[in-house]
Amino acid sequence: MSTQVSYLVDDAAQAIGDPNKQRVQLSQWLSIYNRSNRELCEKANVLKFRDKFTLVPGQIDYDYPEGMVVMSAIHVSETPADDSTFRVINEYREDEFREMTSGAYPSATLPSGYFADSNWFYLVPMVDVQIVDGGCITYFGLPDRVLDLNGVMQADDLAQDYLLRRMIIHGLTSRNRRAEADDELKLWLADMESLQDKLEDRSIDRRSSIAPRRRGYSGMR
Repeated sequence: MSTQVSYLVDDAAQAIGDPNKQRVQLSQWLSIYNRSNRELCEKANVLKFRDKFTLVPGQIDYDYPEGMVVMSAIHVSETPADDSTFRVINEYREDEFREMTSGAYPSATLPSGYFADSNWFYLVPMVDVQIVDGGCITYFGLPDRVLDLNGVMQADDLAQDYLLRRMIIHGLTSRNRRAEADDELKLWLADMESLQDKLEDRSIDRRSSIAPRRRGYSGMR
């Protein structure tokens, strides 16, 4: 992740026939980059984060990290100074969560699972002693806003072409070439699934002979 935003802007401006950035100004391109990167990270699991949080006795619900799109896992530990002691906990369905907490909310040294609601997540059981940084949430989230063109692209390098294509679409819209922009947007949205597959398939399955071929032969050269 070392590509400067200015390089992406140059490529996008060239693609819409405005290499000197006369019709779409640099300030507009910076806004276009930030908007496009955010849209990319909303559509695909591009940026992965891990944040530790404190386990609080008597507290059952915890806020999601700011900018989180989707949660991947929660780990807990009694000895958080040693990262190797964190263990993953189960995700409960709503009916399982209600059954476990109906009548009385259980407590223990560490939670064994969590239930993810729309606004926050619940840990079950709740802890009976405070453990600073005893929880760790893994999630995919939104990028930081880049304030100048010398900033570095905050996205996986594998997603760079998809980000550039989204910038081109916004650039076409800015030049009132809306029909072209609409056609390219339809293609971009359709290709988001292929990007997600690429991000998830980072290794060749050791049982490749029986591994499912989700995209047929489209990736072969």
